[in-house]
Amino acid sequence: VHQPNQNTKMNWKLLASAWCKDFSVSVHTNDAKLVSAALQRSLPLLQEGPTSVPFVCRYRVDLIQPLTTPQIHELCDRLVAFKSLDTLRNRVLEKLPPEMEELRRRVETSYQKTELEDIFAPYKPPSKGGLEDRIRNEHPELLNVVDMFWNDSTSQRRLVKKLHPREAAVVLLANRIAAHRATTDAVLENVRRHCRVQTKQVST
Repeated sequence: VHQPNQNTKMNWKLLASAWCKDFSVSVHTNDAKLVSAALQRSLPLLQEGPTSVPFVCRYRVDLIQPLTTPQIHELCDRLVAFKSLDTLRNRVLEKLPPEMEELRRRVETSYQKTELEDIFAPYKPPSKGGLEDRIRNEHPELLNVVDMFWNDSTSQRRLVKKLHPREAAVVLLANRIAAHRATTDAVLENVRRHCRVQTKQVST
């Protein structure tokens, strides 16, 4: 006998109340309370996913009425989508103050990722950008040193000591090498000659 998963605690009443308007149109009743009650009874039976639908529609008719079989399938799909967004939903709720009750209710009952992302957008931390962008922000003085090192071969020996932090300097120089086809070919040729590794020129 199919048994719903008892380990998952869900606010079925809240979900049923929020979703009932989407199921009231096509059932043979206009009583929102009746539909909401049917949803509240049906949702716990669908926790195992789509595999539970045939059993529920065949042996739990007394609980799902007045919902139809297609609506049970739709309800199951919605529940699966809802549960897949738990992590994002929790992140959004952490940012919303308790007094924003209506918005929090939307988040707590939403099964659409785009809706949650739109609500979360004002609270989302700004992007740190790419690695080179972060280096430019954190070590602006390094940019001039790298430019001089790259463009003036006569000063390279003197400037090597100023290429610090070394990891950041390597990233900036590597990006310049990658952007210059002839230099890239020369570097690969040197690697081929002096290192015991195989290199492959990637066509662009």
